[in-house]
Amino acid sequence: MFQDMTGNASPPTNGSSNTQPSYVVPITSLLEEQPLLDTKRIDLEKQEPDVRKREIRDVHDYNSVKEEYRNKYEMYMLLDRKLLENKDLFKRLTDQYTKCTDSGEKTRIGNTLKQLFTVRQEEVKKLTNSFKIMHEELAQLKKLVATFVNSKR
Repeated sequence: MFQDMTGNASPPTNGSSNTQPSYVVPITSLLEEQPLLDTKRIDLEKQEPDVRKREIRDVHDYNSVKEEYRNKYEMYMLLDRKLLENKDLFKRLTDQYTKCTDSGEKTRIGNTLKQLFTVRQEEVKKLTNSFKIMHEELAQLKKLVATFVNSKR
């Protein structure tokens, strides 16, 4: 059994053991896909992390920071998953290109790789930047919570 792009198990396409990959990425639909991520909840234009000076003074502030952390962490993990899915897709396409023996098919896969890279390049840069910024903001919030908790001991 093999996994398709959604992670579901599917039977091999044929029983032969030729050099063609057992799972072929559906090239025709790749360039028609929607953006990697619905970015309504994420500010992709943000250039710097929010590192304002603040402290937690009481339990209300503490709960507020914890809620902010949870929300940011959810987005952080979503970004991580989408970036990994994109990386895996390009890896599978590259493997498919490398293993392909038919020159016409190899050209088609190569052209698709180039077009897909061009289409997704800017979005992936923005998602990666947002991921890095969120990472820094989460580290700051975690430190803030730890400082508060340690001060109460």
